[in-house]
Amino acid sequence: MSTTLRKGRAGNGASRVTGRGRLRVAEANVSSWSHRALSLATLATVVVLLALLAWIAWGAAGASRAARRAASAHLYPPSIQEIDPRLIVHPHTVTQVAVVDGLDLTLAVNPVLPGPNRVVVALADHGRVLAGARIRVVATMPGMLMRPVQVVAREERSGRYVGMGALPMFGRWQVAVRVERPRAAPLVHVFAVTLDLPAALLQAVAGTRDHAGR
Repeated sequence: MSTTLRKGRAGNGASRVTGRGRLRVAEANVSSWSHRALSLATLATVVVLLALLAWIAWGAAGASRAARRAASAHLYPPSIQEIDPRLIVHPHTVTQVAVVDGLDLTLAVNPVLPGPNRVVVALADHGRVLAGARIRVVATMPGMLMRPVQVVAREERSGRYVGMGALPMFGRWQVAVRVERPRAAPLVHVFAVTLDLPAALLQAVAGTRDHAGR
């Protein structure tokens, strides 16, 4: 009987050991599952944060591009296609001829725009080119307080004298050409050269003034 009791006690002890082992295994499984669930939740949170940051960055980049486009629209002029062709000033050449004391005097100015202009003076004495002269050109604008523009025209070829001068603004200029030649008194002739604004712009200004006067 004692042998049977011992076996019963031993069996109960083994059963208790087995139960504790199963409990520990279950607890280990629960702990492992908890760690996995926590890792998945952390990973999901990181993914959501990264997606949110990417969305914010994309929105900021889009706003920056829009701001740059808006700034470019203010900083840079419109394309040529958007400009009224009537308002474009084209370079051209103005040529004038005068006869002074039997001397044929020709003045050519190009491009007739504010800024550097090329001045060409041609001389002919009774149809024959006049070489060896000294030419000085002085441009002034009546009524404007500015220094005269002085140009020394040098002989490029026989009877043709070329110089450069900067006319700073639109308007009507008086261009005086002084000619000094051997065995003759100096002579001066004044030409009128106008740097014109576009006609369409002048008409628009005139229309604005008429509208304001009503």
